[in-house]
Amino acid sequence: MMMALRENKRFNDIKVTFPIRGYSLLPNDMDFGIIRRKLRKDERYYTVDEVAELIKHSSKIPNKFSIVKMEVDYFIDYSSCWPKFYKRTYLSDD
Repeated sequence: MMMALRENKRFNDIKVTFPIRGYSLLPNDMDFGIIRRKLRKDERYYTVDEVAELIKHSSKIPNKFSIVKMEVDYFIDYSSCWPKFYKRTYLSDD
């Protein structure tokens, strides 16, 4: 995806930075900790809706988390997009 964006001149440069493990103290890390603590208390989850409700109500702050159920049409099929920009090539004859 990044290569396609670069080659189509959407960006001059793309810089990818990987955070050092254990040094991330972003707000979303704390949110995952809140959810993880709640997940440990309950033993079993049988449906996606049960997990969604658990996440939604895991914080003491009302409405801290919102749940969006993804539908099929929310996703983009990148595999059908690639042939417009790239030719399939093989690096070896093996």
